[in-house]
Amino acid sequence: MDPARNARCVACFFAIEREIAGLARDYEAEFGIAPAFRAGLHAGPVVVSECGDAKRQLAYFGDTMNVGARLCEHCKTVNQQLVISGDLMGLMAMPDDLVAGAAESIAVRGRQEPIQALMVEERSRRGLQATRSF
Repeated sequence: MDPARNARCVACFFAIEREIAGLARDYEAEFGIAPAFRAGLHAGPVVVSECGDAKRQLAYFGDTMNVGARLCEHCKTVNQQLVISGDLMGLMAMPDDLVAGAAESIAVRGRQEPIQALMVEERSRRGLQATRSF
């Protein structure tokens, strides 16, 4: 297990967010709006299935995908762009430019036991989230 390598999924989220922010004016000029997104990240096994004959696609299933989707829904509740599970946090080393909030126990549809959820932000933007609206 490599905690720094395991943190790349979190660093990738913010790299994408910075790239989209840098292109916001171009998006607004062409489409009238700039995209925004949020994500929920969890760690665990995933079932991958290839579906279709003429048009093949990959489909992902399992508890890990369910928890990730529920964490993404939780982002709306707490007005954050990224929420990760305590399971993922336990497997990674948080990059220096990011900070995780205190773990919060949340109920997750499809699971009997609650999970730990942590909001992750860039250190330079911490505290600005309350003024952003999506």
